[in-house]
Amino acid sequence: MHLLTEMGLDTGYEKGSITEESGHYDPVARAGMEHDIFRRPCPYIVKNPGLAERIAELQDRRDIRIEHAIIPMRDLTEAADSRRRVQRAYPEDWMRIAPGGLVPGGDADGQESVLALQHHQLLYHLARMDTPVTFLHFPRLATDADYLHGKLFHIFDIPMSRQTFGEIFRRVARPDRIGQEIAARPILQRAPRRNRLMRRIGL
Repeated sequence: MHLLTEMGLDTGYEKGSITEESGHYDPVARAGMEHDIFRRPCPYIVKNPGLAERIAELQDRRDIRIEHAIIPMRDLTEAADSRRRVQRAYPEDWMRIAPGGLVPGGDADGQESVLALQHHQLLYHLARMDTPVTFLHFPRLATDADYLHGKLFHIFDIPMSRQTFGEIFRRVARPDRIGQEIAARPILQRAPRRNRLMRRIGL
């Protein structure tokens, strides 16, 4: 969203307003800049991973339409580990709903399953509404300007050269943070799969 904002697109934020001190994103989750598509006013471009939980509600709405969905794709274990890492930053209240933390409806061990089901629900309803979808590979989307340029410029009609796009990309991208997150694994000491199964059936 930071990149799209600096490109001058309608994200609900002003160019140059996104800084480490602006409060627009969570420093622990390293994410943010989200909007609720169900609330007015709402920008043209909306980021909200939680939409998967409510997307079925859009089926019969005439006042809200998703023209195109852009979905980042990350290794499932890495995505779950990222959420466990963020949740662990709030040890005083493990059950707190933290920004970018555990997805409600699943415990730490079960985040892979929760994320997979959530992803299926999102794709199912997008297909049901015949919504065009573009997938972005993570972390490539944050490290390869040419790749991202090719993905975005078939969605948005932007009179901007590849060189200008690359300059903005290099200014806002933070690929160093990706390495820091991966290096922080393992996030939690998880029980072997057999032990988790036995625990769930009470053995």
